[in-house]
Amino acid sequence: MLNREALACAVGMFIVSGNTVAGGIDLSGMSVVRLFDPGTFIEATYTDISLDMTGEDVGGFETGDVKDDFSDLSLVFKHDINEKYSLAVLKDTPFYAQTTHKTGVFAGLANKVETEGITGLLRYKFDKNVAVHGGVSAHKMDALTVVPAAYIPPDGYRLESEGEASYGYVIGVTYEVPDFHALVGLTYFSEVDNTLKANENGVDTGDLELTTPESVNLDFRVPVSPGNIIFGGIRWTGWDGYKVTAPSGFEVASVTEDTVTYQLGAAHVFSPEFIVFARGSYEAGPKADQDPDNFYGAIKQVGVGFAFTKSKTTVTGLINRVTTDAKTGAIGEFDDGTALALSLSLKQNF
Repeated sequence: MLNREALACAVGMFIVSGNTVAGGIDLSGMSVVRLFDPGTFIEATYTDISLDMTGEDVGGFETGDVKDDFSDLSLVFKHDINEKYSLAVLKDTPFYAQTTHKTGVFAGLANKVETEGITGLLRYKFDKNVAVHGGVSAHKMDALTVVPAAYIPPDGYRLESEGEASYGYVIGVTYEVPDFHALVGLTYFSEVDNTLKANENGVDTGDLELTTPESVNLDFRVPVSPGNIIFGGIRWTGWDGYKVTAPSGFEVASVTEDTVTYQLGAAHVFSPEFIVFARGSYEAGPKADQDPDNFYGAIKQVGVGFAFTKSKTTVTGLINRVTTDAKTGAIGEFDDGTALALSLSLKQNF
């Protein structure tokens, strides 16, 4: 018998933990698939990410590990109001990136950006097959940039930016066949205009304005035989033209390429209580020459996981391994990078 709750957890974990390393500054992928799950529940997912990205810079020096380990927590509340309406509130980290050059030619150069997101969604079912969804997403972004004195004498450059709440919208449509747990969904996320208070070298210099890009998620799940299902998605993000410029005119970052991430997974139901699944994803990676934050090639991921349900509680786990292709350019010669993400999710149905 198909356990819809456990299967939903497997699909959700597959999506939520799918962007350990990604183009631009994508992290969570802003998945809304939990809105499509049946019932009323709360869920917490914790992910611990260990990265190893090293190489040799243009001066011939070993870079050391330029990416620090980090962790992330996402939360979901989903409620069926009635047969037609349902709602969800999701807390995630839509955007995150961190690079610190500790040794070599670029020693002391560092960038970090982190965005906290809360999204409120409402879904309306026209019938058992067709539904629409939409809502509002609130983002708060903070950022730090450090340039050593070797590049900007005599004292270097430091930009600390603290954001305030900024808002965008979400809209989408789904078609599903509930009896077979089959679904395809298309969701659009608008741009978000962020305003951050900038402090440059210890002086408050005014507002830093930046726009995080629009994006589109295509999600699907399709049964292929009794007890087996495939699921996946495609995410497009319009990074081309993304630019961060401080009030003083100092250009902090820019991106010139959109990104497309492809994900595919499969799940097998061993029993109503126990499901295992495997996943993979691919992103072409930056085609432009290297810069201090984007110095790697194609991004490939593979992971395995499980979902176990007892009564109204489901525990889901995932081990996800990421590799980035080696790349040589203006920053140096970087080896194949690796990352290991361990995710654990606890879901309580009511």
